[in-house]
This record gives sequence, structure tokens and C-alpha cells, in this order.
Amino acid sequence: MRQTRPVRQTLVVTLTGFCALISLGGLPGCALYIKMNDGNRIRTTSAEFSDYAARVFRLHNKVTTDLAYALDEIEFSDESNGAFSRLIDADDRMLQACSAVDDVAIARRDGNRVSLRQLNRAAKFIADCESATIEAERLIAMVESG
Repeated sequence: MRQTRPVRQTLVVTLTGFCALISLGGLPGCALYIKMNDGNRIRTTSAEFSDYAARVFRLHNKVTTDLAYALDEIEFSDESNGAFSRLIDADDRMLQACSAVDDVAIARRDGNRVSLRQLNRAAKFIADCESATIEAERLIAMVESG
């Protein structure tokens, strides 16, 4: 069975990443445009992108925490209806989709230099991170409602 990260460790990583995501909007000289999930395209150097990145990050942080608690609750209640494995799968999809964003957050947390390539990759995949996070949030709500 896969081990989940402790909630405290998850919060440290995600809170550190918040600052990294906000800084994505200030990429000097970068003309990268991203397509948000609502279909709009925004420039990564815009204030709108900074707001979007912050919104996605806050949602990702909340859902990561909610998912950890939901997994603990299901594991301790010894439910065998497949909810645990569905939540683990959602967590895996979210971790994969958000890996570029997490890479920037971890590098910043550890005091390492973050390259423009890493920042651009994180910006490029932030909409995928948002989608996977929303999917996980919906699954948590379904599992908790019965």
C-alpha cells in the first residue's frame, strides 16, 4: 500500500510554493502565454496570471490537505468500497500534473536557484494542475457524501 505524505510536510511544501507561484508573474522578458481552463489566454508576466497562479495554488493547497485527511479517515474506518484506491489515484494524478509547480516550490524552499526553464514549465502546466486538483476535490466530496 502506498504511504501518503504527512499533512505537516505537505503544508510546508505547498506554502513554500505559494511564493514561488506568485513570482511566476514577474518573469522579466518572458512572453509566454498560457491557456487557462476557461479557455482564456493570459501572459505569464501579467497581474492576471499572478492572481490565477495564487488562486490555483490556494486551491491545490486546500485539496492536498483535504485529501490527506480523507485518506486517513477512510484508512482508519477500514472501508473496503474502493474509495481509498480512488483517492490514491486522484492524488497520483494531481501530483503528476502539479510536479512542475512543486519542483519550483521545492527548489525555492531549499534555497536553490530556479531557472527560467523551470518557471516556464511550471507556468505551462499550471492549468493541468488546476484541472487535476478540481477533479480530486470533486472525488473527495463524492467519497465524503457516501
